[in-house]
Amino acid sequence: MKKILALSGSNSSDSINKKLLVFAAGLVENAMVEIVDLRDYEVPVFSPDLKKESGFPEKIQLLFGKILESHGFIIASPEYNGLVTAVLKNTVDWLSGLNMKFLGQKPTALISTSPGSNGGASNLDILERILHYWGGHWVGSYSLSNFHDNFDTDEMKVRDEEEQVKIKELVGKLEAALETMSLTVD
Repeated sequence: MKKILALSGSNSSDSINKKLLVFAAGLVENAMVEIVDLRDYEVPVFSPDLKKESGFPEKIQLLFGKILESHGFIIASPEYNGLVTAVLKNTVDWLSGLNMKFLGQKPTALISTSPGSNGGASNLDILERILHYWGGHWVGSYSLSNFHDNFDTDEMKVRDEEEQVKIKELVGKLEAALETMSLTVD
């Protein structure tokens, strides 16, 4: 069975993006999903000097192994001042040192949410433009605006049916992309 790694690019213990990620992961029907929280893979700020002195942190090597074993990805990224989070950028800096195209040309869906009306869309625009540098094959993005109005944290689901359809369509695109690839992983 195909495996999707669902990655939360937040280091908040109460991340709204992780909540959206859990909802999206629950929509996957034809693959196993493993949710990864970057708080479990915290490492020092990337530095060429640190890499030269100490090599790659064990946690980065473990995460890289999970990436290699996966067939596709859902990446949830909060937007901090219009950009990706420092923890996601730092993780990418370390992973790209192991393999610049660490996502292995595998299908990748991007999602984001925020308390405001932009829903993290600026951050998604940036990720869409640079994802190919990491070896991600972009299949689509989804942005949920006004998280606290549009997401039921008791039920852990998007409230609005039209928004549910949009995120289900994105998950469907990811699953369709998984079907077109062979079962082997690099």
